[in-house]
Amino acid sequence: MNKEIKNIVLTSLFIALGIILPMVVHGFGQEVASAISPMHFPILLCGLILGYKYGLLCGVITPLLASFINGRPPLLPMATTMAFELGIYGLLSGLFYHKVKVFNKKIFNLYFALIIAMLAGRIVFAVVSTILPHIFIKLPEKAFIASFVTLFASGFIGIILQLLIIPSIVYTIEKIIYEKE
Repeated sequence: MNKEIKNIVLTSLFIALGIILPMVVHGFGQEVASAISPMHFPILLCGLILGYKYGLLCGVITPLLASFINGRPPLLPMATTMAFELGIYGLLSGLFYHKVKVFNKKIFNLYFALIIAMLAGRIVFAVVSTILPHIFIKLPEKAFIASFVTLFASGFIGIILQLLIIPSIVYTIEKIIYEKE
């Protein structure tokens, strides 16, 4: 199969996972879903495995499509804001893992890419979630700092899980892919 077609199919799979996984996790309650951030996992995996172009595409499309399909997250402001955040996740995880080699060891580059993507994505989320409401209503300027702190506090469990789980998934999938080539 052509590599481009294979990557498009795999990106579609990650988008589908990004829609289905939150639906499953929401079955355990909103608090669990908010803490784990299940939509983030497939986006980060897509960027790390397929590269920045597909990661960006997956990150932007997934929350918007999920909103249209099942109404969660709500299109405004959450899905729109998440499209920016997750787009950055996919873009930077792929870019830093495949193009910017900071360390000699692959595992360090993987963690570096994950951490940079998660930090930048959350910063973008905080900025967009602060700016977007200003278009409709006036909010205090301190909303950005509160939004940023809340993002890290509420998503801390998800961050830890992503750092623990994603590297082993990436290595397993890469091993399977490279054995077949």
